[in-house]
Amino acid sequence: MVSRLLGTSFLKVTLVMWLLTMVFALFILSKIDGIVHGELYNYGLRFDYNWAIGYWTLLRLLYVCLAVPSVLSIIALGSSLRKVNGGQSAPASAEKPSNSRVPVPRTDSMIIGCPNCQKMFIEPLTMLDFSTGKANLVNVCPYCNHILGRIDNKKPDDIQVLEPEKKEAQ
Repeated sequence: MVSRLLGTSFLKVTLVMWLLTMVFALFILSKIDGIVHGELYNYGLRFDYNWAIGYWTLLRLLYVCLAVPSVLSIIALGSSLRKVNGGQSAPASAEKPSNSRVPVPRTDSMIIGCPNCQKMFIEPLTMLDFSTGKANLVNVCPYCNHILGRIDNKKPDDIQVLEPEKKEAQ
C-alpha cells in the first residue's frame, strides 16, 4: 500500500517536472530562434533557403518531440488527479433541498441516497450501535452518520436505492 502510494507520488512529481522542463526548453528554443533570425544578420548572415529549410525542419521536429510527451503527461496527470478525487466533481453547495433533482454518476453498482443529507454514495459505512444495550451492526451515511438501517434488515425503509441505469434520483 505504501509503496503504491509512493510510486503514484513519484509518477506525479516526474510528470510535473517534465512539464516544467518542457516549458524551459521551449523558452530556450525561442531564444535560439531569435538569435538566428535576429542577431546573426548583424554579423553577416545571409538568408538562403538552402540552410533555412533545414533549420526550420529541425526546429519544428524539436517542437513536436517536446509537445507529444507533454500532451501525454498532461493527460496522465489529469486522469491521475481524477482517480484521486473519485472521478466526481465536488458538489456546488453543501446543502440541497429535499425536492431537488440530484445527478447520479454512472456506476456498475447500486446508488444509495441518504434521506437526511440528500447525498449519494455507493456503499454505506458499517458501524456498531450500542443504543439498545447490546452491539448491533448498522449501516450509516458516510457524510452525516445518519443510521440507515440494521445489517440484518435487508431493505430499510429510509434508504433510497437506485438501479445503475437510472440517471437521476429525487
